Amino acid sequence: MIASVAMLLRHSLGLEDEALALEQAICSAIADGVRTADIAGDRQSIASSTDMTNAIIQHLR
Repeated sequence: MIASVAMLLRHSLGLEDEALALEQAICSAIADGVRTADIAGDRQSIASSTDMTNAIIQHLR
């Protein structure tokens, strides 16, 4: 869902820099090991949607 906001920023609002920043924050949170159940592997811990959102926000700062 959050990645779709990046698409909105880019394609509907013309905010390329903001879209890129959001996409990079998502990738950084995942690289840190934060994953919701839909993208976690068998032996990875599962973050809540709130935890994932907070991790992404931390990378936007």
